[in-house]
Amino acid sequence: MPELCMKNNYTFLFIFFVTISAFAQKKKELPSMRIPVQINWGLGEVSYLKITEREEKVAADEYSKILLESDVRLRVLAKTDTSYTLEWTYTKVEATVEEFQLRGAILRMGQEEEIRTLINKLLESSEESTIGMRVVYTTDNYGSFKEVVNREELREQYKKAFLGMISTMTAELPAEKRDSLTTFFAFMSEAMVSDPEFGISFEDIQLMHQAYGYEYEVGHTLKAEGTWPSPFTDDDYPVDVELKLDNYDSSMKKATLKGTNTIGDEAMQLFLEDLKVMLATYGIAPDETDISYEITSDFNLNIDLSYGWIYEAHMVTRTKENHDITTNTMDIKLRL
Repeated sequence: MPELCMKNNYTFLFIFFVTISAFAQKKKELPSMRIPVQINWGLGEVSYLKITEREEKVAADEYSKILLESDVRLRVLAKTDTSYTLEWTYTKVEATVEEFQLRGAILRMGQEEEIRTLINKLLESSEESTIGMRVVYTTDNYGSFKEVVNREELREQYKKAFLGMISTMTAELPAEKRDSLTTFFAFMSEAMVSDPEFGISFEDIQLMHQAYGYEYEVGHTLKAEGTWPSPFTDDDYPVDVELKLDNYDSSMKKATLKGTNTIGDEAMQLFLEDLKVMLATYGIAPDETDISYEITSDFNLNIDLSYGWIYEAHMVTRTKENHDITTNTMDIKLRL
């Protein structure tokens, strides 16, 4: 039965990897932008956020919908004239399979419930490893994300989470294949936190800081060149970035920001080729079927420029794999 879930090594490994990856944006100097988005957090300040994420996958052989709800405590640990140090801690995590259905007579031969059970076990493993997890990271004085500080601590947490999940996924695989996959995921957990330029932060943290550090002109679309650091080589994959100040009230000092990040098929093919080489070193032969990938994230943020806190954020990420589409919808709200 695990072979059924892992019939496409590319798909499994890529989706697993991207869920804990983030984009690193290179900000261009654009002097025409006149409205800075800047934070003003106090030392020791604590805020509480509610995060809701819903993933909907529509594939040729599967339809699924998973709900993930998290509570987060955000604390300002340090503050200087040029930086902030923040502590992001998951205090509550609940994951639920809202809907799951296999398609096609071959896939329906009594295994749908078994696969649903496996998914629930994976979600339970994820919940256990995430609750209490804290990410300590820095931003510049404008609130633009810089880097994670507690890498050693996260490395151990990621190892535990990865190995727990892969143990569940490969429980019925032959020992040789199970061992090679375990070794591979141990390597991935190391790669996630080894590069100081790589934003080892979750999508929710990135969304929290997505718009900070730029300067805006009302109604003007800012187009920037972004990068997605490779976990396999020293190269970066290109990301197209667009940001726009859609609404701005100077008297209330409030704004609505919209943006899009796009990783096109060309960049994804570079990633897949690097992944293929890495898989081969662990004796894993990926599916040779031609795969077309594209990832687009659209986000909308309502912020208070005078205080600098994001009160509400919404992001939709669509991953297209040939004719299959996985959509992640994420909402972040500050609990007042």
